[in-house]
Amino acid sequence: MPKFYCRHIAYILISPLVCLILTSGLVFADPTPSQFTTSGQEVETKHIIPHLLGDEGYVEKYTFVAPLRSAETDGEADAVTGRLYFSLSVNNLGSGDHKLGAKGVIELGDQRYKWSAKRKKGKWKSSRSALDVKAGGVQLSGTRDLLIFKVKRGKGELEIKFKPITSTWRPSNGGLDLGKYRAEFSFFPLAEVTGSFTPEKGSPIKVKGLGWGRHTWSHLAPHEWSKWSRQVRVFDPEHKRALFIREIKTGGDVKVKRRSYAILIENGKKVFEGYALAVESHQTYRDKKHDNHYRFPTDFTITGTDINSGAQLTAKFKTGKRHYRRNPIAKFSWAKRKVIELATKPMQYAYEVSYDVKLTGSQPVSFSGEGGRYECDFYNK
Repeated sequence: MPKFYCRHIAYILISPLVCLILTSGLVFADPTPSQFTTSGQEVETKHIIPHLLGDEGYVEKYTFVAPLRSAETDGEADAVTGRLYFSLSVNNLGSGDHKLGAKGVIELGDQRYKWSAKRKKGKWKSSRSALDVKAGGVQLSGTRDLLIFKVKRGKGELEIKFKPITSTWRPSNGGLDLGKYRAEFSFFPLAEVTGSFTPEKGSPIKVKGLGWGRHTWSHLAPHEWSKWSRQVRVFDPEHKRALFIREIKTGGDVKVKRRSYAILIENGKKVFEGYALAVESHQTYRDKKHDNHYRFPTDFTITGTDINSGAQLTAKFKTGKRHYRRNPIAKFSWAKRKVIELATKPMQYAYEVSYDVKLTGSQPVSFSGEGGRYECDFYNK
């Protein structure tokens, strides 16, 4: 069957549940993805307002994560710990445009509040001139300088303020130029988190902490412009430290190229920004169970040069516990799965990693530890 028809049939059959992985938009150009060549820039509020594009493969997602502790305690020894996860996505994948999904959880000790909301176009609200998204009791609003998360679903509720203490950041040119299409990435590397939540069976609880967030969007679905994407993240709120690394191998409807970026935050300040990173693999995993036998390094060293100061970054990583190996279409019917696989054969992997990071230059940095996060998403060979 010709590729054009395979992708069109896949588009018709793909379920909205696939969200940020699948689509079969029809693109005929073969552009070369742009290089990251200049220093990045601060995110402006206009960059994080939902784009609400009409392209078949349009996807947009907001993700915010924060380790938390109780706000009303006498000292660190008395603090109860927990976490916050808040996400919101909009997409045109599958049937219907501008479908929204919002989900998250907040925990503190044994107290927990979880939510999930899905809405079709016309069943949720968003402003074109400000960040203000409302869907079924879930709201994301504010500016680049202060975001507010509100949730009121079931018998619980939540109100959290997310205030960046490190400048918001997006890479050179905001992301990748894919001809007449784009894929953009925005980061909130380090932010102060304060607020409270009420469990469905309980009293209000005040929380605080430091967190991070990201916002991504593209005209095209991932497999239309990339073969794979790898991300490494180290987040250490105790030292106000964060390291974000991303490497992408483009493909699909654009030329095959490797693009990468990294930023390092130390004591709340950005001390490294680099592109065109070098990766040296010392050990590799090969997925023998998958038809495509996807491969990725599990013991590797990443090096790069700061685009402004010339400082040298050397970061060594080694995988530990695997969090998951999953096929996002595994639960689909055999017929749907086979048609979708004519367009893409996605797999996702996530690991805990140990790390040893050194930065040389006028502001030297050195740290090591466990508990980093390493994610690999594959779409096709």
